[in-house]
Amino acid sequence: MDKTFRLIPIVFAGLSLSLIGVVVVSVTNLQRANQSAQWVNHTHALIAEVNDAVAASQRAEGALHAYLLTNSPAHELLFQQGFADVAEHIEVAKALADAEPDKSDQIAELEAALVNRAERARALLTNHRSGANEEVKAQLNNEANEVSTETIRVARRVVAFHQKLLSERDRVAFEKDMRARTTLYIGAGLTLLMITTAGWFIRDDLAARQREAKLLAKTNEELEKKSPNAPPNSPMPTTN
Repeated sequence: MDKTFRLIPIVFAGLSLSLIGVVVVSVTNLQRANQSAQWVNHTHALIAEVNDAVAASQRAEGALHAYLLTNSPAHELLFQQGFADVAEHIEVAKALADAEPDKSDQIAELEAALVNRAERARALLTNHRSGANEEVKAQLNNEANEVSTETIRVARRVVAFHQKLLSERDRVAFEKDMRARTTLYIGAGLTLLMITTAGWFIRDDLAARQREAKLLAKTNEELEKKSPNAPPNSPMPTTN
């Protein structure tokens, strides 16, 4: 009985520690998962802005080439809007990458490549409006592929870098999730084990008490049989 009373506080102390550990691990894992999700969304947004900037640049140059051929005001409006979209996407990408120097440097390189394309487009437009058609043709033949390839190469490198970061974050998150899950399983197992142990000792203590009660009742009956003349309510004789 005394052993059981000493064991129960120890078991409940162990249960308390186990539950506190499980709660701490769960809360920490949830906070980490939330921060990781925010970072992943942030990185995907940055990749999207990079791709949109390049796509807007390509649309703007396509509209510019159409304008050079047709002098259509509609195409003029399209390439002006296209280059405005390029500037907007780059500004958003710069804001997203502002907190991390590596990302900022890459966005700055991409911005330089896109500015180069914009300067080339401005030169084409200036020559076209001044009537220097031969210079326009020379620029289109000599520079288009080179400039376009450089911009796409820079954009692909930026996207590949961020996709690598995403893959690495996924791997680290998976490992941390597995460790947290293992910790929770161990905590649940220990809790179940301690509850089972406490229940077994309590059950054993109750059984021991029942046996003692039965033994005491049997002893009283035997003593009453040995003392038939004793009053029914007389106290049991004591021995020194």
